[in-house]
Amino acid sequence: FLLSKMEASIDVYLGSYSTEITRWRYSTSRTLQFVEAYFSGNGPSWLVANGAYLYAANENDARIQAFSMNSNLELVSLNGKETFGEYPCFISVAPNGKFILVANYGMGALNSFPVDSSTGNLLEPYTVFQSPANTSHMHCAEIFEGDTDTYVAVVDLGLDTVSQYKLNSQGIQSSLPTNTITFAPGMGPRHIKFHPFLPFAVVICELSNALITLSLDRSSGLLSQPPDLSSVTISTLRAQADATDMRAAEITFSPNGKFLYASNRDVATDP
Repeated sequence: FLLSKMEASIDVYLGSYSTEITRWRYSTSRTLQFVEAYFSGNGPSWLVANGAYLYAANENDARIQAFSMNSNLELVSLNGKETFGEYPCFISVAPNGKFILVANYGMGALNSFPVDSSTGNLLEPYTVFQSPANTSHMHCAEIFEGDTDTYVAVVDLGLDTVSQYKLNSQGIQSSLPTNTITFAPGMGPRHIKFHPFLPFAVVICELSNALITLSLDRSSGLLSQPPDLSSVTISTLRAQADATDMRAAEITFSPNGKFLYASNRDVATDP
């Protein structure tokens, strides 16, 4: 979800596996009230803001939809683009705001779409990179801007890897990763988050319900793997919890960096 500040409340935009993005208002009285719904496409499961614009990954349409947010925080539909992959499930915005990156789960494809800065519309993709491995399932494309270089960390659940690709001002510089970290088969890494201040990042693994800490050189932007991963791995589940149908999902740091939040979902009750 995305948050937009108002004077006495917070507006929340929620993605879904229906066809709509819904807007809710969280007030100082701690109540959540439905405001409005906006058509996006089939399965707008991931949302990201870029200034006054919002982009949705319509997972079941294999399309990205662009919106503008007006002064009343209403979403106004702009244009959409095919992702040339299957099941787009993650969008990230470049530090310069000039393009977005899209990870496609189904075909292991990574796209770079330029953004028209004056309108928010999506332009034709600069790059469409597809992994040659038929087991590739890209789940995340998280960007970290180092002092010298900027990289996107692509988390691949099918290959059990986190690969870093160097970015330039227009998108992905090369289809060959600069750095790849490989986990044990079956770990199933899903998402990664960089600590806001400290030199490390955390990977959440869906298939093993694990959190793994990786070292980060904040100057170069490159990740490194400790010699013994077991020493930096903890479970996302409570002690003695039944892990039969549980799958780790998303993580995020609190703004002050003091807390890491991790979610689990029960796949037996997933819609």
